[in-house]
Amino acid sequence: FYMQKAKMIAEKKKIQKPLLSIYNNYGVLKEMQNQLDSALYFYQKGLVIKENIKDSVGIPYSLNNIANVHLIRKDYKKANVLYDKALSIRTKLKDEVGITENFCYFGDLLLAQNKYSKAIIWYEKAVEKSLKFGYIDITQYSFEKISQCYENLNNKEKAFLNYKKFVQYKDSLLNKETNSKIAELEIEFETAKKEKQLLQNEIEIKN
Repeated sequence: FYMQKAKMIAEKKKIQKPLLSIYNNYGVLKEMQNQLDSALYFYQKGLVIKENIKDSVGIPYSLNNIANVHLIRKDYKKANVLYDKALSIRTKLKDEVGITENFCYFGDLLLAQNKYSKAIIWYEKAVEKSLKFGYIDITQYSFEKISQCYENLNNKEKAFLNYKKFVQYKDSLLNKETNSKIAELEIEFETAKKEKQLLQNEIEIKN
């Protein structure tokens, strides 16, 4: 409801910058509701704006989102073309996070086609880069998918070893998120405590 309101305001006033995020997020919402035609429509609208303003960083995100819809629909050829285009742009930009993410997308594409050995190659490329640059979320995702591939290949030992690594990095990611939340709450607590002390001091001075 609120996303629709924001979209209507931005469209009416022709404010392009917010529409970049609004169309993308609205597309995600529609994809989550399995309304794939609508998701594709809004992803493509966002892509047109990004291409018009030459948003080289944002264009690959839209290309990948559109590719994901084609992947869900099992249109692997279209998905592959778009993933490849997004990776090419990110490689030119030296966007290491984006490159690593696209390695995972190629793994997902091959996994969906039951090409497990080829999928493993891409997930392992993602692991290599994610470990180098500290992208723990991508690391744990890739190990989980590698484990799944080996399980489908009936290689129980490698499936188990990679699943252990997935759990290890998943726990690491959870600990990181938990520690971040604890630090945030500690800051809020200390701030509130100082504000309370200042207020008390003001009351004492007035009295």
